[in-house]
Amino acid sequence: ALATAIPLALNNKGAISSAYSVLAFALIFAFSKNGCKTLLVLGTLAFAAAFCVIIDTPLHIFRSNIVNRFFRGGVFTLALLGAGFILHKNSGSTIISKAKKIFFAAGGISFLVYSSIEVYNNLEKCSFLHDFRNGGLSVWWAVVAFTLLIAGIRKNYKVLRASSMLLFIGCLGKIYMIDIAGLNTLHKVIAFLLTGILFLGGAAAYIIFRKRFSEDKK
Repeated sequence: ALATAIPLALNNKGAISSAYSVLAFALIFAFSKNGCKTLLVLGTLAFAAAFCVIIDTPLHIFRSNIVNRFFRGGVFTLALLGAGFILHKNSGSTIISKAKKIFFAAGGISFLVYSSIEVYNNLEKCSFLHDFRNGGLSVWWAVVAFTLLIAGIRKNYKVLRASSMLLFIGCLGKIYMIDIAGLNTLHKVIAFLLTGILFLGGAAAYIIFRKRFSEDKK
């Protein structure tokens, strides 16, 4: 009630979603300290409430200023990832391990969506990069996919490597189905060059370190 009183008084959905997100993180933090499953359930419900507020926000709000977008998507993403890290430090039981994976997965998806919106909007606002916004988004996806691949190789986690492969496939499909038709020649060359370098870098890393995770059980 305290977490939502002020945002409700302000009648601002960005503040309400942020309050629910912070409240959810606080409940998950409390759960990690005393192991009360009720707190985990309440924290998950608070995250669900924050998500409902976010998706109920009109699309034009996400194209407004960066502060409004941060209070809607940024705080929610940080809270999810923060909950995952808190549970990771206190992992031990099966329920904590499963909850940790769920929050990390949700936080990763939320980060990809939020960061993609930021990249697209900021490229659109730049006069000399306005027409490159779709190509720039593809490059960003390739960067995230490459980062996931490197992390998956270093930490020896199959789920990260699989996620990077899926994102690379999605990026490749977007390039050939959307970007080719919507970009001029120069921007096509730049988008294909940058994503091609990242694709080759990912393939090289996968080949060089394949022995490290050939018997990976994680």
